[in-house]
Amino acid sequence: MNLGAFIQDGGMGTQLDRFARDVAVEHVRRLRHVSGYALGAPPESLLVAENAHVQPDDYASVLGAGVIEYRGGPRPVLFVAERLAPAATSLRDGLLELAEAPGAAELLKARRINPPQKTLVVALPPPRPQYGPGRFVESAGLPGTLGVRVQTASGADGILTAGHVASAGSVARNASGQLGDVTFSVDPAQVPAAQVAADVAVIEPHMASAWHTGVSTGTAREPVIGEQITLFGNVSGEQTSRVIAATPALWLSSASGMWASLVMTAEAFSQGGDSGGPVQAHGSTDLLGHLVGAAGTFTSFVQKIDVQLAVTGATLA
Repeated sequence: MNLGAFIQDGGMGTQLDRFARDVAVEHVRRLRHVSGYALGAPPESLLVAENAHVQPDDYASVLGAGVIEYRGGPRPVLFVAERLAPAATSLRDGLLELAEAPGAAELLKARRINPPQKTLVVALPPPRPQYGPGRFVESAGLPGTLGVRVQTASGADGILTAGHVASAGSVARNASGQLGDVTFSVDPAQVPAAQVAADVAVIEPHMASAWHTGVSTGTAREPVIGEQITLFGNVSGEQTSRVIAATPALWLSSASGMWASLVMTAEAFSQGGDSGGPVQAHGSTDLLGHLVGAAGTFTSFVQKIDVQLAVTGATLA
């Protein structure tokens, strides 16, 4: 079943969409306010009285909400930091009913956010971008992996990678030296508080031959729940896992903004240095997105390709 349909269609989908966006936007804006962060105060409508049992730091413990496969079907899920629910050894093993995580339930109540029926809770290690020791492509000293070849909005040859490893105006390099100019970049760590953002950059190679260092792919499409997907990362190489969850927005504990439109794997299949690596349907050239991060060994995060193409204006080559 298409993951987007879980979130966008009627019935539970409509309620789940509202729940996820309440958590992603209102909740994190409130975090910025009560924690005294810069980047502006939230609208007056968000300034409700604090619950005496909820501490300001608790707001940093809600990471996002979405949908997860559970016992053969979809269930709403709240992603929280480990201080709000018992730690587990994997994404699937850590699933709890909301009543089994009173800290998370109390926090939702304090924020006047109504979760859908049968909402699950799972505690994640801190979600983090995956730049690291890989050096297939780097910009400003942050290594990552080259993604797919594209045609830019202006018709130039381009290569996609993660925005957090390639800042606009910098020069991207690979093992052979200068690769090209970073002409576009969006990084959730650099956007206003609580803004939901793509994590993508466009590199325009200096030489035509360098364009072919990007990955050639087939058509772009939505991930499907339960399907096997394959990452092509510079550090991890070719790795396969299974899609079991999705969220329209997930907050990075180290960033100002939030990742938009992620799917999540049954276990982490990536390492530092794999960010920007293309992710395809297993055994196919269908492009699903690019790797942007992970939460420890629990899960890896893949941002959907349609979000990345829309914000860059690029098309697959």
